[in-house]
Amino acid sequence: MSITDRPDITTLCNKACKGMHNPKHSHIVYLEHMLRNLKGTKTEGLCYRHNDSVVSNLRAHLSRKYVEHQPMRDLPVVIFSDANFADMADEELRSTSGHSVYVFNCLVSWSSKRQTLTARSTFQAELIAASSASDDASWYYNLTSELRFLFFPGMEVVPPNPLLIDNINALNCANHPKQTPASKHVHLREFRIRQYAKDGVIRNLWVLTPLNAADLFTKPMGPTLFRKFKAILGVSGSSVDADFVLQECLFNYTYGTSLDLLLFDSELATSPWNWTADALWVADDLSVDIANEDWRSSHLAAFHGFDLIYKHGDIITNHGTDTYTAGM
Repeated sequence: MSITDRPDITTLCNKACKGMHNPKHSHIVYLEHMLRNLKGTKTEGLCYRHNDSVVSNLRAHLSRKYVEHQPMRDLPVVIFSDANFADMADEELRSTSGHSVYVFNCLVSWSSKRQTLTARSTFQAELIAASSASDDASWYYNLTSELRFLFFPGMEVVPPNPLLIDNINALNCANHPKQTPASKHVHLREFRIRQYAKDGVIRNLWVLTPLNAADLFTKPMGPTLFRKFKAILGVSGSSVDADFVLQECLFNYTYGTSLDLLLFDSELATSPWNWTADALWVADDLSVDIANEDWRSSHLAAFHGFDLIYKHGDIITNHGTDTYTAGM
């Protein structure tokens, strides 16, 4: 299931399989957690949406915000790469590589793999993961070249596939062929990503960590982040508000998850990408229970005009009303 229609369990499956020959308590915990997840989400699976998917909104946002991302918006293939440095659950402190490949904004390939050597830094772990992802990117480049009449009708040259990396040092090392004190100990085979970029097979770009779709394939996550990345992967049992998921990911990146209550006013912030202090109202009382009717009625004036109210990363109410709704 983890390699067919349930990519959200790939990480847990990867960690549980490490104890096949010598299982320990941690491996049993991973297995039990995975089985409980599957039991409670029997109706969920990988769902392909060409329009209004989280990834299509994500790519549109990156294209608007960063000039170098503009050519990426209309390309059929995009690859995300990430790594979890020195996994504390691993006896040898090996890092975990993860990458995901999207074709027409639909997840078609993914990987979660323990690295074969112990990385000395986050930079090295990210570079190893990006090099592994570049191999997949090369295969999809050859595929789109063979089927150019389908993917790029009327074009003589196939554009490079964008490879999104959330580590600046690894990105700079992949784009610039020079040795630095941090990269001189990296194995030569990991620099094949430079050759792919030189040959026009891939184009290495930066992406925000909360928007990196490969993050779920590197480490276990809490419930809130897990639900968001499931939506990014396209795993759901019902319709997903793609724009809201993207807004919430950016909210967590900008303001962190420590804010207890936040109200968002669309009139003061003309778009969710331009949130300002004037558009926010934060409750200082961490013991606030917004579901309490007495508390809501006494603070109804403060709610007036606000479109979104957040509490611990979950949406509580919509369009400035005082009606309590469940989170995502």
